[in-house]
Amino acid sequence: MDMDRIGLFSEMSYITIGDTYKEHRPGPRIKGKNFYVPGEKKISATQAGYFTETFSRVMDGEAYCDPVRLARQYRQKESKKNLGKEFIPSSGFKTSCGVGSYYGTIGGPVPALSPTPKPAPPFKPSLRNIFTNPPKKGTGYGYAEVTLNPYPKYLSNPISECKADYMKEYKHHKTLMKNGPFRLNMHPEDYFTVNPFKVPSGITLSKHKTGEEKRKPLKPLKPFIPSSVGQKDGGMKAGTFDQYPTHSVNEYVKVKEGRPIHVVNKSGNVFVPLKQEKSRPTTSILQQNILKTMNSQNYKTIESVMSY
Repeated sequence: MDMDRIGLFSEMSYITIGDTYKEHRPGPRIKGKNFYVPGEKKISATQAGYFTETFSRVMDGEAYCDPVRLARQYRQKESKKNLGKEFIPSSGFKTSCGVGSYYGTIGGPVPALSPTPKPAPPFKPSLRNIFTNPPKKGTGYGYAEVTLNPYPKYLSNPISECKADYMKEYKHHKTLMKNGPFRLNMHPEDYFTVNPFKVPSGITLSKHKTGEEKRKPLKPLKPFIPSSVGQKDGGMKAGTFDQYPTHSVNEYVKVKEGRPIHVVNKSGNVFVPLKQEKSRPTTSILQQNILKTMNSQNYKTIESVMSY
């Protein structure tokens, strides 16, 4: 007995009685060779692909059938059923000679649908519109005597009437007051005054003169006035101390060539130039760069920017 498991775990029950395990081996899924059929055959003019080696007709001894001949025979057979001649009416049908015509009908024209004009009452001209006398121009905004109603009359209304009543009440209020408003002298103030340069009360300043006041006043100096007014530099040496240097000789002189008056070629005829060159279509720089980067050789391998 295993003394380590007493009172702790129970012994597990056994599944088998000690018999040997039988291994199950499934048999092969396919027995023998697979089923093979020959390849499919396409239809052609030959007999290959059909079950029979020779083509057999549906019926032996079948003859050619002409549908036109059968239709003619059918009409002859049906015409034998007529007992007499074909029915012909006394007069042929009448065709209409236009839209809305009753020619050839049984009932004839309808009076209610007649296109003839109906009798109308005599014409009476309409009355004229209302006219003002005399006609006035403009919309009426900002102009008097233009609208239908008369211009309102002026009624005097003094504008300063309310102000006069207010001043009257204010003067009566002033007579009831004995003195000005009451003011206390106990409001809080800062320790130092606002103006630091203010002289306190009870202190007098000394009246002695300073050193600057004792000096004698100097005579006013006259400003320096030049002999001539200064001149501005106008692109040259005017108004300066140095003179403008002399112009150096230009070694490179442009020789003016004369225009040929009578130009003649070897044959003695006057030379006539060709016509002016005409413009021709040119591609843009962007299009040239595209043609250089993408051509008929590499257009399939270049990555596209678009998603399609």
